[in-house]
Amino acid sequence: VLAFLESTAADGRAWMEAARRIDAQDLSDDSAEVVLTWKRGKASRRIDFRGYAYTREKSDVSGQHWVRYDESKPQLWRVPYFDEVIPGLTVRAPRAGYIVPAAHAALVSEKLRTHGFRFRILRSAEAREVEVFRAAEVKLAPTSFEGRQGATLSGAWSRERVDLAPGSLFISAAQPGRALLLHLLEPLGPDSLASWGFFNAAFEQKEVMEDSLVEAAAREMLAADAGLKQAFEARLKSDPSFAQSPPARLRFFATRHPSWDRRMNVVPVYRVDDVPPWANAPR
Repeated sequence: VLAFLESTAADGRAWMEAARRIDAQDLSDDSAEVVLTWKRGKASRRIDFRGYAYTREKSDVSGQHWVRYDESKPQLWRVPYFDEVIPGLTVRAPRAGYIVPAAHAALVSEKLRTHGFRFRILRSAEAREVEVFRAAEVKLAPTSFEGRQGATLSGAWSRERVDLAPGSLFISAAQPGRALLLHLLEPLGPDSLASWGFFNAAFEQKEVMEDSLVEAAAREMLAADAGLKQAFEARLKSDPSFAQSPPARLRFFATRHPSWDRRMNVVPVYRVDDVPPWANAPR
């Protein structure tokens, strides 16, 4: 903490100027890329690191090895120092901004207000083409952290037409703090609302068709769709684990049935390239 305060006293003005430059860029550049994660580079250099002599002993308490330091014997160690960081995950900011469906507006608007972001509210229903993020895989954390069960997602954005209810939000990307905005709303970001588990309900299967009904429906679907029959037989031949799993085989048909929830695994944050007319209307 002391080192940080000393650095602030020495370089605080330069930091503030850098922040102002970034904010100015956020307002003028409609296609900027933002780095959401960084990773260590391969390059390193040797540095002197002050330590103490130590021993590693087998513990009769835990059964594992533990380290015991002798503070009467200072040592100088030569250790590798990896001081190069390179981008890990980089995303392009949406040209216009984000839309959050009305069902999640209360939660997201609270977070936006906390961080000082502006947004507009849709007053009447409309249909609009947007970019939708569908999660191909969702891994929920085995334990909670800070009272929340996190989620790690994989997936991709695709263009779809969605129905927006009154109360939906538009959040412009052309406002100060855009990097933070992307950290909050981009699903793959490690500190996004999705990663922190605020949207976990979107990844739950709400409706279940009984196996006996799927069995009957599958036979009707196979008889009516030669392409589906071909795809099913090809999957049986190419994927032994699929062929040996009755639940997976039934799910193959359940997910293609009209009763399947097409909104499952859709993150409730959309990207848009054009500012909606209602977002520019007088308040």
